[in-house]
Amino acid sequence: MKQEEAYRWLLDYSRETALYESMMSLLGWDQRTCIPKGGHWLRAQQIAALTPSSPKSDRSQVRGNACQGRSVGNSPWRAVR
Repeated sequence: MKQEEAYRWLLDYSRETALYESMMSLLGWDQRTCIPKGGHWLRAQQIAALTPSSPKSDRSQVRGNACQGRSVGNSPWRAVR
């Protein structure tokens, strides 16, 4: 992967990570403040569905290794030449 492609991949990855973080924050806030009676089960399911993609899971490792030029799993990142 060329340097420009790697940079674009990292930007896209960072945007996606920020999107997941904002969704998790919104769901958490809603659960704490204004969830309707009986809505906790559904909210828990929504949060659980997003959790595997959370930046606190393997995404942090992918981002860290990408910045160092190493690949992880199915990451599109390859060392920049």
